[in-house]
Order: sequence, then C-alpha cells, then structure tokens
Amino acid sequence: MTDTRVSRTFQGKVARVTGAGSGMGRAAAVAFAREGASVVLAGRRRAELDAVAVEVESAGGRALAVPTDVAKAEEVERLVRTTLERFDRLDAAFNNAGVEGVFAPIHDSKVEDFDSTFAINVRGIIDTPMLRRLSTEESRRPFIAHVPARRLGSPEEVADVVLWLCSDGARFVTGQNILVDGGYAIAGHRPWA
Repeated sequence: MTDTRVSRTFQGKVARVTGAGSGMGRAAAVAFAREGASVVLAGRRRAELDAVAVEVESAGGRALAVPTDVAKAEEVERLVRTTLERFDRLDAAFNNAGVEGVFAPIHDSKVEDFDSTFAINVRGIIDTPMLRRLSTEESRRPFIAHVPARRLGSPEEVADVVLWLCSDGARFVTGQNILVDGGYAIAGHRPWA
C-alpha cells in the first residue's frame, strides 16, 4: 500500500535525528526519508542506528549513522562537523534523545544523575520502547484514562508533527511548545489539574 501523504517535501535536504535508534527518533528518521531527505542518525547504540539506516534507505533516503552521546558537547560538535563534511548542509534537526536515568527516592538521588537525565530527556506519553521498559500496562492506565483519545500516542504521530515543524509550512512558527499528547495536558481535563 502506498502512503498517500508522501510529497517529497524534504527532497535534497538533510535532517539530523538524535535518539534515532528507536521509538520516536526511528519513526521521524524514516518519515524524513520518505519525504526525500538524507538523514543523519545519532544515538549511543551503533547496532540500532545501523538497523534504522537500512530502513531509511529502504524508504528512499540516504543515511549516515553517527554514534553520539548528546550529553557530551564534543560528541555533538563531532556530529555536526561530520554532517557538514558529508552533506555540506543541515536543514532540519529533531533533538529527540532520551535516557531512563537512575531510579531512586528523591532524597537518595545524586545531583549528577538528575543533571545527566535532564540534559538529555524528552518527556511524553508516547508508546515507545523506553515507556514500555519503565512502566506496566496497569501503571499506564490512569494516564491513558485522561487522554481524550483514550490511548497512547505513536512514534509515527510525533514524526508527523516533527516533519511539519521542520517544513516550510511551519516557517513562521517559533517559540512554541507544541504538545503531541492526545489532549492529556488540556487544563481541567485531569482530576488533579
């Protein structure tokens, strides 16, 4: 079946995706490729990046996998330098990397652990491998109950928004906090809000 949404909006452009090895990053990388982009894949796990590179190329894009820890400035600088050396441009960036962090009671938490996790993470109620590792179906139910759509979002739904924000169609959108949460954050919708 052909995806009728494909318009080749990113033909000849280069997109960089951090956290590209799984979840929202993987979905965005493949979506950029379907739209014609060359995609630079960044993440800490080489094997996952290589697997996504195959998907990107199967979707019609060119892929460059660059293992990167975004918590380290020198690795991010290398990522940008490598991107520019290979493609001579960078048109779109989806800064999506996330880590699970160290779980401990707040009084036992170390500032360094908090800072490291905070320096990297993106939060949300999107059905990703990380969410599944950190929660159970039962623990997700109260959150899902307060989403008007009554379900978790998919990485592909986030990718749709990412592509629009990186497109010329969103050229006058700036300084906005766009929640891709199915209405979870609607004021007054949750009993505790």
